Amino acid sequence: MIKILIFLILYTYSNALEFNFKQTALDEFEIKGFSKAIVYKTKEDRDNQIAKLWEKLFSSNDFSVKKSKDKKLYMIYTNYKKNSFDCFIGIKSDLKIKNFESKLIKDSKYQRGILKYEQNLNMSDIWDEIQKEKVNRNFKTDIEEYRLFDLSKSKYDVTIYLSSK
Repeated sequence: MIKILIFLILYTYSNALEFNFKQTALDEFEIKGFSKAIVYKTKEDRDNQIAKLWEKLFSSNDFSVKKSKDKKLYMIYTNYKKNSFDCFIGIKSDLKIKNFESKLIKDSKYQRGILKYEQNLNMSDIWDEIQKEKVNRNFKTDIEEYRLFDLSKSKYDVTIYLSSK
């Protein structure tokens, strides 16, 4: 029985990780939301800090899908160092949103891939797999892009942008 369960978990996990990264470019844009310097000793510690950032955004009285210009949510990763990086979660908006910080994402080249996300996947595990991908990265700015209306569904696409050389 345990072998069947492990097989099903691995089968679901491997089917979800079908990346087909392709070169693309993004124009400069600004997002508004919250930032956190993630400094961690363990993967669990890292994941908990990121989860708290998600919670901070969704529990904010100032957050609203209606304030989003493109109805998408962005998770930005920058300033990679050993056991630390900066994380920013937010939306594109032309409005000044009370208590939100702003972050400018400069135009740049990226490798774009689409993840078929399913409910039981852990994005931290996905990023661990992405690290193994042979992609021409420069580790300056990486982006997860979610359609806000999809987040309550059990399956949806996540667009991942890896900054490239």
